[in-house]
Amino acid sequence: MHKIQSMGIVLVISLLGVYLFNILHLPVPWLLGPIFTVLISQFFIKTHLYWPSTLRNFGLIIVGITIGQSFQLPVFSGMGWLIGIMLLLNIMIH
Repeated sequence: MHKIQSMGIVLVISLLGVYLFNILHLPVPWLLGPIFTVLISQFFIKTHLYWPSTLRNFGLIIVGITIGQSFQLPVFSGMGWLIGIMLLLNIMIH
C-alpha cells in the first residue's frame, strides 16, 4: 500500500474517532478520539498504517501548547507538593 493511501486511511479513522468522541461527550475528543480509534483499528486492519513522524511531532507541539495554555498560577498552587514529585520523576525518566 502506498504511503499516501495509508495516511488517508489514518486520517479518516482519526476523524471518525473525533466524531465518535464528540457524540458520546467524552473528554478531549480531538486528542483521545484519534488515539483510541487508530489503536483499535490496528487490530482489525491487517495493513501497515503509516503516519510521518514530522506530522506526528507537529501535532504533539500543537497539543502541548494547547494543554500548556490552560495551566495558570492557581493550577500550580493547587498541585502543591506534587510539583516536586513530578519534576523528580521527569528527571529520573529522562
